[in-house]
Amino acid sequence: MVNDQRRDISQCYDDLHRNWYSNIESSSGLDILHKWEKGKLLDIGCGSGALLKAASDNGFEVSGIDISEVAVDMAKKNAPKAEIVMGIAEQLPFSEDSFDYLTCIGSLEHFIDPKKAAREMSRVLKTGGEAVILVPNSHHLEAILNNSLYGISGHDGQLIEHLYTREQWRDLLEEAGLRVVAIEKRHKIYPPGSRSMKELLLSMTQRFLPATLSYAMIFNCHQRVLTEDNDRWSCIIIPKKVPPIILQCNKKYESNFIVKNNGFKVWHTPETSVSPVNFGCLLKDHNGNIYYEGRVPLRRPLVPGKRQKLTIEFPTPKNPGEYIITWDLVCEWKFWFREMGNIPVEKKLIVE
Repeated sequence: MVNDQRRDISQCYDDLHRNWYSNIESSSGLDILHKWEKGKLLDIGCGSGALLKAASDNGFEVSGIDISEVAVDMAKKNAPKAEIVMGIAEQLPFSEDSFDYLTCIGSLEHFIDPKKAAREMSRVLKTGGEAVILVPNSHHLEAILNNSLYGISGHDGQLIEHLYTREQWRDLLEEAGLRVVAIEKRHKIYPPGSRSMKELLLSMTQRFLPATLSYAMIFNCHQRVLTEDNDRWSCIIIPKKVPPIILQCNKKYESNFIVKNNGFKVWHTPETSVSPVNFGCLLKDHNGNIYYEGRVPLRRPLVPGKRQKLTIEFPTPKNPGEYIITWDLVCEWKFWFREMGNIPVEKKLIVE
């Protein structure tokens, strides 16, 4: 079944390259070549070889792969010094740690299994190597307008197209072993002379849009070694205001904290995930019995490297005694962050 699907995809791109497809050469990846020192470069989904030719002319040792036989033949003519093979991104015919640089421009969304392809990218990229990956944004402004006005999606009509948001693409790449170090927005180029009023408005305003609404995004990545889940869910909890040790019975107390996402997974809110990350506190007596367990949600999703200030309340028991209070993050239905090796904030309380 999968082989039949791949054959259909290959034939589809053969037809596209025989006609108009190869006349549209994206410059999205060309502007990064002057930033890189010379080295070995792999272009995945190389098409007719425009980027390979530019890289080869600039002294790079280049390789390319494409699922279309017609595209591979064109690329071999356009970049005769390049090593170009026909194949699929989910099974790259290259050894581990083979390339200093990797490019995948407007192709990852069209692969059968984008996550598996991204894992292959991480595998063949050298430790510390750099990758540039351009993908579409499922929620760019034009797609939102088209859906609102006409009820149509943002798909471009190709056999396979996976459309994700910026954070969903980031998650996919990070989980595959690539560390995202920067995200650049990329605008759609509308042909002059034949623009509709909508296209004219979009062309004038899109440069001012945030990356979350841009037409496409370029992810600049470094290779990273896949680690255990505790690294993916790493956090730092900084207490800013906590109650004193001695408290009164049957009262409410407020605490303020700053939490930082120190891993490489996005922390979602209840509005964006069925397993959101909440901030919680546990109040236990000296026997370990839970007196109170509370939660507050994040104010917004928290991406890796960012921090957020949170406020949480807890009530003290009616009975005096010694208690232990613990403040920690929790991925609902899955785990508390201390189970991933993180250090929660704990304090001994005396309730009078």
